[in-house]
Amino acid sequence: MLHLFVPPPLEWNNRTMIARPGLQQSAHDLALINGGVVFGMTPDQVANQIPNMPAGTSWNTLRSAREYLSDVRYFWVRLDDLPLWRAIMPSCIGSASYAAFLFTGNGLFRMSFRLLPDAACPSVTSAAVELFSHYIAVGPSVALGVRYRSMQAEVVDVTDPTAGSLIPVRWRMSPS
Repeated sequence: MLHLFVPPPLEWNNRTMIARPGLQQSAHDLALINGGVVFGMTPDQVANQIPNMPAGTSWNTLRSAREYLSDVRYFWVRLDDLPLWRAIMPSCIGSASYAAFLFTGNGLFRMSFRLLPDAACPSVTSAAVELFSHYIAVGPSVALGVRYRSMQAEVVDVTDPTAGSLIPVRWRMSPS
């Protein structure tokens, strides 16, 4: 199957030398894609948007994300427990695949989808492409999407463009 990515439309000046976004997107557009989840939400607000999440998720209950130099915390949810995102990926995903929701003191700044193969699904590449294609049309002023590989994991990160120096940090899977 050939996947085609449709980037956000651009409007060009009459000399085709300067472009600007053709759509004025906002956090509302991202909320529509993410079932109400937007950047800047607190851990409790994000957890309230996820089905069957236990109550009591707060900054103090989150794990520390060691791949960052600053204080970043997270919680994770198996992708099979996220029906909205799972519906985006009709291809198989390994049973250990999950989404990590990462926070700073300013709130949610990244959603990191980590697709892990297993015996029942030896390749998660198609699912990663399906998920990434869902975010590619979101303009860079609303969210920055990137897809990469870390060992056997396929990763799709969706990051707040105002996250500053936290943007270039990519997750690295530890060898098992």
